[in-house]
Amino acid sequence: MYTSVDLSALRGKKPFTGRSGGQAHLPDRWTILLGISYLLGILLGTKAMELAPENLQSGMLTIFSEHLAARTSQTLQQAVLSAFWQAAVPLTLLFLLGFCALALPLFPAVLLFEGMGYGVSVSAMLEYTTQNGISVFMGMLFLAPFILCCALIWVRFGAEAMKLSLQCWKILCAGNTGEPLALSQYCRKFFCSLGAAVLLAAANGVWVQLLASRMG
Repeated sequence: MYTSVDLSALRGKKPFTGRSGGQAHLPDRWTILLGISYLLGILLGTKAMELAPENLQSGMLTIFSEHLAARTSQTLQQAVLSAFWQAAVPLTLLFLLGFCALALPLFPAVLLFEGMGYGVSVSAMLEYTTQNGISVFMGMLFLAPFILCCALIWVRFGAEAMKLSLQCWKILCAGNTGEPLALSQYCRKFFCSLGAAVLLAAANGVWVQLLASRMG
């Protein structure tokens, strides 16, 4: 015996895709490009330290040791301010480059340069911890959380700046494209990123103070 079932309520329904909530947002090509540039910079920075002459390595280690001593002796206010400038200067540079139609090649260069600086710092930190009998894990805790969070902010906003720069390039080449520049939204994203940098700097200042007594 068969029973008829009313399926009219299911008409027009979207098929189940296995996802709950909204669609998953994958990184766009600009975010991926900047992320790869930063990772490549880290690799180049570490390799540069490994291949550098011994006297250059010694000089870089001395500079890093003095920098580390200065950071661990800072007050909370000084540590927060220092971390804020470290995060905000590249972010502001990316923001200004977004208004330049010819700046597209400079965005990966900025992230590459920042990544190289981090790679050199990691290599110097590993050498410093080995020479002074400090835990490598403790040394990486001093550097990694803040720098990697900064990188996330730079890469995320850098992709937005690249999109605006590309739009400026299209306007420069083809005249009015019919698509207005979303400057207010762009500025709002910049100030949101800058606010994230402020919070990150404050958290890093507290973190540095907690680790300062252990770094020696």
